[in-house]
Amino acid sequence: MKIWSPFLKDMSNKTGYEVEPVIFNDYAGAINAMKEKRINLAWMGNKSAIEAVDNADAQVFAQVTNVIGVPGYYSVLITHDQSGFQGYEDVMKKASEITFGFGDIHSTSGTTVPKYYLFSQKGYSYHDFKQVNYARHESNFNDIVNQKLDVATISSGWMQRFRELYPEKIKNVKILWKSPLIPSDPFIWHKSLDEDIKKKLKTFFFNYARSKEDKTQTELQLEKKNLSNLKWSGFIPSHDGRLKYIRILSLNAELDTLKNDKKLDQAFRDAKIEKIQHSIEKLNTEM
Repeated sequence: MKIWSPFLKDMSNKTGYEVEPVIFNDYAGAINAMKEKRINLAWMGNKSAIEAVDNADAQVFAQVTNVIGVPGYYSVLITHDQSGFQGYEDVMKKASEITFGFGDIHSTSGTTVPKYYLFSQKGYSYHDFKQVNYARHESNFNDIVNQKLDVATISSGWMQRFRELYPEKIKNVKILWKSPLIPSDPFIWHKSLDEDIKKKLKTFFFNYARSKEDKTQTELQLEKKNLSNLKWSGFIPSHDGRLKYIRILSLNAELDTLKNDKKLDQAFRDAKIEKIQHSIEKLNTEM
């Protein structure tokens, strides 16, 4: 929370509203809090944002850009540097002997993206692994360092943070695979938020760390530093439609799960698969 404090303090000062930070141990807790209006504003992964938009009356309004100004990041597959794995193919050859760590069940980079690009698209199944765990990025990172997991997925953004937080630990970690670019995580707010508050938040976000006539160079550099600590460079306007790409990946992951679940009634499974395939086709035509 320390690295967030300067940015949140600026948000409070610039908007005139008290900003109270709340940390959740998982995405489900944050989504539920948004649904119950216990939080008004949140920064979430794309997959979680979809859940919030669909089930918690939330709305996307902004998207972060990374330190080099790119509105995206990557999912990476990591292993201990002494594991002997040289690439993803080595991992799949020994799947039945390997413990695999996904991210939180609602994580975009930790779960949704790798399930599609590493498995569905390549024709592999993560069900073939000896054991599959779901955990937060930092837990996966530490479990790789301590060799409690053979391979695990985390985001490139977290990898960058770990390089600074744990310079010695990172030496023991090797990247085996990197996904295509993932749209950066959005900021969302509850739709019922007062329109005046929304207007002030937009002004704050889209002017932050940007040169303005009424902003001194000292103030500008301080704002840039505050975002640099978060591995960001600024914000750009966004909307719910930007989630379509992740919706398609999520549906494909769900499709893969259904196809591999032999316990389901065949008729029920076929109907469900047909419905999901129709949803994917519809989203593809809208992109």
